[in-house]
Amino acid sequence: MNKKKSCLINLNQVFKDKRGIIKIIFNNKSNNVSLISSSKNSIRSNHYHLTDWHYIYIINGEFEYYYKSLKKY
Repeated sequence: MNKKKSCLINLNQVFKDKRGIIKIIFNNKSNNVSLISSSKNSIRSNHYHLTDWHYIYIINGEFEYYYKSLKKY
């Protein structure tokens, strides 16, 4: 399995007024948005998708993400 480095999103779309700030963190068509809480040292997923992508935004903590290409060379 390959370990990929983080791909950080530039939070340059900011809307600010006296009420506070809104930062756009995801602006794309989506079928699902989930908020996941995990216990320390938990293993999640352990599966694959053939036709979709995952975007991950970490609010607190850290994670390791491993992936493997399913393409035959």
